[in-house]
Amino acid sequence: MTGKKIDFYLDVVSLYSYFAFFYLLEHKELLASHGVEMEYHPVFLGGIMQSSGNQPPWKLPARGAYYNFDGKRAMKAFGRKYKVASFFPLNSLLAQRSMVYIKSHHPDQIEATYTALFNALWEREVDLSEPELFSEVLREVFSASDAEAIIAAAKTDEIKTRLNNNTTHAWKDLGAYGAPWFWVSDGKGKEEPFFGSDRWAYMWDFLGLPYEPVKLLPKL
Repeated sequence: MTGKKIDFYLDVVSLYSYFAFFYLLEHKELLASHGVEMEYHPVFLGGIMQSSGNQPPWKLPARGAYYNFDGKRAMKAFGRKYKVASFFPLNSLLAQRSMVYIKSHHPDQIEATYTALFNALWEREVDLSEPELFSEVLREVFSASDAEAIIAAAKTDEIKTRLNNNTTHAWKDLGAYGAPWFWVSDGKGKEEPFFGSDRWAYMWDFLGLPYEPVKLLPKL
């Protein structure tokens, strides 16, 4: 029997992966104190969307309109400010392939790298699909030579295949239709999926963790 674990499938191009990442990073030590392990799995959101039949907000007018409201609410809830860049949506393959390589070759830097990438894209409007700009962001975490090696590795068939395998596993085996997608093990042999950046109460309940549920209070 395995312990309690959160497998986090994410893509830097996903706004709600951005919110979820920083939320879980903030609670990482607390989760560890409850015996909950967390693992990051880079995936290509475009592949998940296409394979699952889902559509992004910019292709569904009603969803896009709601997205404007929900994004502002999420900013307030998570205490983060984001901007949708003029070049959005961008192709995240370079970033996500690089994260696959970083996870295997620089595992201690995966959180620092995702922090740099999310901040660059969602707060500074840096186009991470441009190799030169992407390299600049990588150099916030790595040396210039390491950044060059990471980008070179991201172009290899091995890394391309591994990202594709991660993506296929997420939608085909775990039912993912978007990101962030979570596959959570309760430590008692039961596993369930969770989607989005606002299902924390459901997740904590499934994991048997103590938490304070949201409730409406009487008027003072």
